[in-house]
Parts: sequence; structure tokens; C-alpha cells
Amino acid sequence: MNGHVGALRELLKEEYKANIESTNNNKDTALHFAAWKGHKDAIGELLKAESRAKIEATTEQGNTALHVAAWYDKVGAVRELLIWGANVEAQNNDGKTALTVGNGHMKVFINNFLVELKKEKAAAQQVAEVVDDQAKPKQQAMSTKQMEQGNEGSKT
Repeated sequence: MNGHVGALRELLKEEYKANIESTNNNKDTALHFAAWKGHKDAIGELLKAESRAKIEATTEQGNTALHVAAWYDKVGAVRELLIWGANVEAQNNDGKTALTVGNGHMKVFINNFLVELKKEKAAAQQVAEVVDDQAKPKQQAMSTKQMEQGNEGSKT
């Protein structure tokens, strides 16, 4: 993969039908390799592809791509996987999570990033609610106007 995102993007097109779930003898997928090398852009491409990589796919040892990225201290890859919804609590065959396979720095990073992600989601939800609340009176006014126009049309 070597971080050649353009080539990866081409291979993921329908016409080439690349099997992004194919594995080696250790059951590593392309997503595991991208995590191992820290290729966050490749991770994004694999996860947004039409045939979408399985973010929770595991190796022979039960490691997800998040375990791999955390183990090799690939902060950008960890961040990308978390944005896409990787499960921090997934355990490998030794019962370890991404928080426990990584070093202390990685554990702090993951915890802090998850707190920020929750804050962003809460803020986005608040904005959506405000927008929805602002749209309701307009929708109600439009419905009333349409009903009035319908009634006027039926009077003639």
C-alpha cells in the first residue's frame, strides 16, 4: 500500500472489484496494514469505499486495526479509526484493548480524543436541534398556506 492513496482509490472502484477483505496467513487485512504503517488517508479510503472494509476485522491474535495502530503508536491512524467508529473496548485473544496494548501516551491520547469526539457530537446534536426548531415554524406556516390555497381552489 505504501500510502499511495490514488492507486488504492483506483483499485477500490467498481470496475476493478478489489477484495479489501482478503487476508494473509495471519488474517491481516488491508486495513490492518494501513493501521500498522500509519496511513490514515488509506484507512479513510478503505472505510468509505463502496465495499467498505470491516473496521472490527481481527487478525489471528484477535487484534483489530485499532489494536495495531495503538501498538505501533500511529496516532493519526488511531484518530482516523476512532472517527470512523472503531470499538475501543474490543479485546484481542489476550483480553487486551487498544488502550492496554498501546503505551501510556497512546492511552492518554485515546481517552482525550474520545472526550473531544463526544463533545463535538453533542455540539452537532445541539446545532441540529436548533436548526430543526427554527425550521418548524416555517414548515407549519407553509402547510397552513398550502391548506388555505387548497381551500381557495376548491371554492371556485
